[in-house]
Amino acid sequence: MSNEVNTTYFSGKQDPCRAIKYHLLLQLKQNQQLQGPGGHLGSRAAVAELRNKILPDFMAQAGIQDLTEKGLRLAVDIPQGEKPIIHLIAGPNVAAQCAQDWLSPAVPWNPQAPAAFFERCAEAARNGAKRMAFGNQMLYVSDRREVFGVMDGDPKATTHFLILATDVFGNVMDKGFTAEHLNAFFETAFQLCEQFGIINQPVRFIANTGTGFQVGPRVHLHVLSSPEGLPSMFPVDYGFSVAESGIIVSPSGSPAHDRIIDLIKERQQIKGFTEEAKSKRKELDQTIFAQLSELLLIL
Repeated sequence: MSNEVNTTYFSGKQDPCRAIKYHLLLQLKQNQQLQGPGGHLGSRAAVAELRNKILPDFMAQAGIQDLTEKGLRLAVDIPQGEKPIIHLIAGPNVAAQCAQDWLSPAVPWNPQAPAAFFERCAEAARNGAKRMAFGNQMLYVSDRREVFGVMDGDPKATTHFLILATDVFGNVMDKGFTAEHLNAFFETAFQLCEQFGIINQPVRFIANTGTGFQVGPRVHLHVLSSPEGLPSMFPVDYGFSVAESGIIVSPSGSPAHDRIIDLIKERQQIKGFTEEAKSKRKELDQTIFAQLSELLLIL
C-alpha cells in the first residue's frame, strides 16, 4: 500500500504525526453517504473493500504475517454528525483505545486460550437470555441473534458494549470472518446505537486483532460513546512521549502529566467487578478525562 490510498470507496494517507510506525487514516470519498454511526460505512461494498483489500494490504505493509507475533487495530471514530475517520494502526508505539490502558503491557494473543466469557455470551444469545452467566446484560436486534451485543463489564465510556457472534471466529482477519460478517457487526452496532438513543453522539468502534492488541481469543467489536466525546487514543496528543518500546513517558518536570500517569496507575490497581470496584473505576475515569481535557487547554 502506498502512502496515498485511492480506492473505490475510501481515500487515505499515512499519518506521520502520531509517533506510530504504521498509521493509516481513511475517510469515505465525498460521494459516499454515511448511514448512521458505523452502519454500512456508506455501503456494504465499502465494508467489503475494507475487509478484503485495505486490511490485507495494510498487514502486508506492516509486515504482519503471524498474528500471534504482532497485530493491528481497526478504529472507527465518528464525531457528532460527521463522517467516520478510520484508523488502521500497527507497530509498537501504540496506545489502547482509552487512556486507562495506555500503560498496559502488550497483550500476547493466544487463539487457543480459554474463552469462557465469549462462549457463555454465545450460549446466552442462542437461548435469548437477558443476561449472560457473569451477569452482563445481553443486547439484541429484532431480526438477528447470530450477531448480538453484551454490555462491557469494565466500561470505558458512558456507553460501552461489545458486538459478538454465536459462531467462533478468531479475529477480524480470520479467513472465516468475511466482509458479510463485518457488515453484520457494523449493522448490529448501528441498530443498538439507535436503541440506546446515542445515534447522534460521538461513537468509536474498536476491533483489536492479534498480539499487542487483542485480549480475548474471539472476534469482538467494542462500541463506545459519551455525550461529551471520547478521549484521544494517542498519548502524544496530550504531550506525552512514546518510547520505541511503546512505553508512555510523561514529560520531565510536568506535574499535570505526572498526575494523570498516577491516576491511570491507580485505576489499573483496582481488581474485580464488585459494585465498589466498579464505582471506584468510574470515579477515576471521570477524573482522568477531566484532567486530560484540562491538559489539552494548556498545551
